[in-house]
Amino acid sequence: MPNFSKVITDIINQGFSRTLAQERQEDLERIGKSWDFYYGDQEKYIKRYRGEDADDYADKDKMVFNYTRSVIDEYLNGVFAKPVSVVYKDKSHQKTWDELTDPVTFFKIVLFLKKVQRIAELSNLCVVMLRWNEITKQVYFEDIRGEFVNFIPDEKNPKEIGAMVISYVYDTGDPDISRRFL
Repeated sequence: MPNFSKVITDIINQGFSRTLAQERQEDLERIGKSWDFYYGDQEKYIKRYRGEDADDYADKDKMVFNYTRSVIDEYLNGVFAKPVSVVYKDKSHQKTWDELTDPVTFFKIVLFLKKVQRIAELSNLCVVMLRWNEITKQVYFEDIRGEFVNFIPDEKNPKEIGAMVISYVYDTGDPDISRRFL
C-alpha cells in the first residue's frame, strides 16, 4: 500500500513543477520579445485590429522605430563612460583580477562588461563564468544569457538557491521531433 503522505507530496511537487515550468516559459517569451525589440524586429508585434482584413493589414504602413536599442545603448554608454576598476581587499584576488584584465591578455574588458550588462538588461540575468582555455593556457570570461540559466532551490531551504543549471537548446538534426532538441 502506497504511503499516502508521499503520494500527496509527489502530487504537490508535480503541480509546483508544472507551474514553475509555465512561469519559466512566460519569462522566456518576455525575454525573447525584449531581444526582438532590441534587434528591431518589432513589426510582428503590431496588432491586427478586429475586423481588419488580412490584405489591409499586410498593406498598411507599420512604422517601426527601434527606441529599445537606443535606450539600452545610451544607458550602457552612461554606465561605462568611465574606466572600470575593481579593487579587492585580498591581495591575491586583486592579483588574479589584474592578470585577467591586463590589456595584454584581455584588452576589451569594458566591451565585455557592456555586453554582459546588455544581456542582463534584456534577459534579466547574465552569468559570467571563468573558463580555462587548454590551448592558450589562460583563463577567460564567458557570458551566458539568462534564458539558458535555471536555478534549483536548496532542498533544506527552498528560499535559497541549491544549484544552477545551464542548459542550451540546439537542433540535433534528428528527424524524430521528440529527440530533435536537447
